[in-house]
Amino acid sequence: MFKSHFLINRKVTKTISFENSRKLEKFMRMYEDRYFGRLVCLARKPERLLGQNGYVFLLCSLSRSRGLFSGMLDSMNQSNLALAFLAVRAHFETTGSVAYFFRYLQKFYGGEITYTQMDHVLRRLSLGGKEFPAEKKNDPHWVDAINVLTMIDEADRLFNEMAKGKVNIFRESYNFLSEFCHPNLFGLRIFTDLNNSKVPPQEYFYKTSEFKRKDPTSLLSHLNISCNFFFPIYDKCFSLIKEREETPDLFKT
Repeated sequence: MFKSHFLINRKVTKTISFENSRKLEKFMRMYEDRYFGRLVCLARKPERLLGQNGYVFLLCSLSRSRGLFSGMLDSMNQSNLALAFLAVRAHFETTGSVAYFFRYLQKFYGGEITYTQMDHVLRRLSLGGKEFPAEKKNDPHWVDAINVLTMIDEADRLFNEMAKGKVNIFRESYNFLSEFCHPNLFGLRIFTDLNNSKVPPQEYFYKTSEFKRKDPTSLLSHLNISCNFFFPIYDKCFSLIKEREETPDLFKT
């Protein structure tokens, strides 16, 4: 069993609830349960490659999600509030990407779009980019990435459906986290503090960010939203592909 002190140091542990510590342990176990260390491609080319390419996309997304989860905890341990917020926001984007994939899998298996359209969506999710080397810009194999806000909004719609109401919590949380990732009011004030009790007032500038009492709880509450959405959507995608496609072999080691 994972212990919370393997994830966060004692200083951080004192600032969060026992419930949040248990949630972190649970998420780490969930990442470990879904981990595969090796994928062996299909020996022969099937009629369609959605099984193989879908698995690769999902496992890449799982690795990225897990890395951001660990990075957020590392940032908390180092009292680096700016990077902690960046990691959680990026986690939301990864969850949004998987939710977008799930939505189009539903459309494909529901007969709303063709395999060619589904393959193009997966290609953009897996291989798309915004900036390419000059010599690659005219290469027909390169595709544009899907706008991250498009994926966030799709995830928000899916979240609303699952919550059976218009809660918009996924987009609202993402917008809140973004304020700390930009050089806006919240982003700029991470490394400063204003003391109005002195005359005249004094501004302090820190070499490292100082965690306020509510910061760890706020970060973890948003991480909980993304993780609690990521895992069920990831599992649904995995199950749909496993049931309906020819899939490659997966190995834990």
